[in-house]
Amino acid sequence: MKKILTLLLICISFPALSQNFWQQTNGPYIGNIRCLAINASGHIFAGTRGGIVFRSTNNGGSWTRESTGLTDTRVQALVVSGLNPFAGTYGSGVWRRPLSEITGIEDGRNNLPTSFSLQQNYPNPFNPTTKISFSIPEQSFVTLKVFDILGREVKTLVNELKHPGEYEIEFSANDLSSGVYIYKIQAGSFRDTKKMLLIR
Repeated sequence: MKKILTLLLICISFPALSQNFWQQTNGPYIGNIRCLAINASGHIFAGTRGGIVFRSTNNGGSWTRESTGLTDTRVQALVVSGLNPFAGTYGSGVWRRPLSEITGIEDGRNNLPTSFSLQQNYPNPFNPTTKISFSIPEQSFVTLKVFDILGREVKTLVNELKHPGEYEIEFSANDLSSGVYIYKIQAGSFRDTKKMLLIR
């Protein structure tokens, strides 16, 4: 039987971080958040009182509007079933939009990574910011840390449970001096390390 993900969340709680506290995501800040839903690819949808639906593909790191065609009405509930997200509104019924129109893919489950990987940061050398990308084919607790050349930890970029997918993290070295830095990822049994060069 084909497994169909149907998940309706009015309130969503993420796995506790090792520090045992909540971290605010980078938005969305427009409208009161009324509901959340997540699809098989780990994309998070947020419905707001102002009728705006946002989507995040990087676990809340950034959000984009996905409200084209949805009238300015209160979104009370969101659910993703198969290839369609549904929005339940206050006074305007239920709205539907194919995931292919939003994500540009027919079925997110067919586009998930098939293996773990850690990419070389870009740009490299960099000053002062660079982006680090990684992929995970299965739900895993991921840590991504940056160390100096002496092995001292200088920053933790990721420390949480991640859904299968591709992620891109921005690393800012505003408070660091020029030199070679090492970034390490651990996701389940997968481990990898790469070097990057900061030039002031």
